[in-house]
Amino acid sequence: MATEEKVVSLEGNTQVRSHIRGVFRKAYRDMVMFGYVTAEHMEELELSGIHPQSAMRVIKNYMNGCEEMLNNEMMPSIDHLYIFLDDMADNFFEARHAVINDDDPTRNYLIKDKLILDEEEQEEASE
Repeated sequence: MATEEKVVSLEGNTQVRSHIRGVFRKAYRDMVMFGYVTAEHMEELELSGIHPQSAMRVIKNYMNGCEEMLNNEMMPSIDHLYIFLDDMADNFFEARHAVINDDDPTRNYLIKDKLILDEEEQEEASE
């Protein structure tokens, strides 16, 4: 019988995997539509602990594989895409720890920029 802690842990893993799948789905759509990942989705990748160029590389490789299938008159199915997204969730599952476990927020430029903005707002308010 599963303990309550194990059930919560499994639910958390499902949420993380679902989030990673969603981020890669958006980045894949960007690559198909524009040939690059938009800034918004790059930020989502970074906040998930995933280097945007790493994501772009694996997406390009996936797209090249699909293109090869199409050139050989095979049609990739939606299940083919879902398997890719599941693989990305598996491969990048631990990446979130790089962001979560970073005790120095100044190393993450997104957080650093927010800290600078907060400091500037506080200075303006005190004037």
